[in-house]
Amino acid sequence: MADRRVPHRFGLPCRAIGLAMLAALAGCEDVDWDWEMQEWRRPQRPIRPSRRRAPPEYDRRATAQPRTGPDGTQPEKTGDVAGSPADPPGQAGPQDRQPVTPPPAPRSALAYYKLYLIGGQGSLKAPANSIKVPLKHAKSRQAVDVLNMIYPSIGPSGADDQRFCVYQCERLWTVAAQFVPLLDCAERTELPGQETASPVAAFRAGVGLLYHLMQPGQPTDFEGYGQILRLMETTYRSSQASGQLQWGAAMLAGRIAAETLSEPKRARTYFVQAKTFALPESAEEMVAEYYLADAHLREGQRDQAVELAGKLLERYAAHRASYLYERAAVLAKSR
Repeated sequence: MADRRVPHRFGLPCRAIGLAMLAALAGCEDVDWDWEMQEWRRPQRPIRPSRRRAPPEYDRRATAQPRTGPDGTQPEKTGDVAGSPADPPGQAGPQDRQPVTPPPAPRSALAYYKLYLIGGQGSLKAPANSIKVPLKHAKSRQAVDVLNMIYPSIGPSGADDQRFCVYQCERLWTVAAQFVPLLDCAERTELPGQETASPVAAFRAGVGLLYHLMQPGQPTDFEGYGQILRLMETTYRSSQASGQLQWGAAMLAGRIAAETLSEPKRARTYFVQAKTFALPESAEEMVAEYYLADAHLREGQRDQAVELAGKLLERYAAHRASYLYERAAVLAKSR
C-alpha cells in the first residue's frame, strides 16, 4: 500500500518566505548588525523639557476701554477706585476704614533751616535757609540751650558766640526766631526782692536765673529751680501775656520739672497747660503733646506714652518733617 502523506497546509507559504529572504541576503553586501540598544544610551547633555511662557499680565484697568452708554456718557462709578467694584454689603466702606498714618518724610526730601543767635561782637554772613538774631544781653550758648528746651531742634551747634539750631520744620523755625528776643536777658544770680510787674519781666527774671544755674559745674539748686518754676507759673497765668509767651513759659517749666528735677508727674501738668495755649493742630501743640508722652515714659507708663505717640502721628501729619514727629514714630513702634 502506497504511503500517502498529506502536505501541511502551511508548508508551501513558509518555504516561499524563506526562499525570498535568502535571495534578498544573497544580493546585498555584508551587514554589520549592531545589537546594542542605542535608544537607551544616556544623552551627553541634559535635555530639558520646553515650557511655554505664560503671557505677560497687564493691568486690565489700564488697557480696558471705558464703557459708554447709549448717549455716549460713561456710567457712574460706584467703587472707591476707578474700575473697582463697590464694597459688598457688610464690609467696611472707604469712610469706615482706618486712616493710614503717613510716615516721616524721607531724609533726602527734607529741607534744613538754621537759626543763628549771634552774641557779643560776632558777625556772620548768613547762608541760605538761615535766620540771624543778634543778642545784646544773653550769651549765644546759654540762649540756644534754653531755646532748644522750648522749641526743640535736631541739636545746637556752632561756636560759642555764633551758636545755632537746625530745624526740619519751617513753622518751628520761624516761630522760634520770633521767640528769641524774650530770651535776650542778662544772667543773674538772685531774683529781685519785689514782685515782677509784668509777665515778660517775670519770664526774663526766671530765664536769667536759669542761665546761672545751667553753668557747667553748678550743683543742682533745687530751691533756685523752684523759684524759676514759680516765675513761669506767674507768666502763663497772667492775662496780659501773649499766647506764645504763655505756651513758652509752660513748656520751659515742664522741661525743667521732667529733666532737671526728675518730677515727670508734675511735668505732665505743665505740658497739659501748654496745650491749652497752642492753636489746634499747630506745631506748638505737637511739641507739648510729644513731651507729655515723654513724661509718661519717664514715669514708667509706656502704654500711655505709646498711645499718645500714635495719636500724635495721626493728628499732626502736617508737621511730619519735624524732628519730634520722627521721634514719635519711633516711640509708637516700641510697644
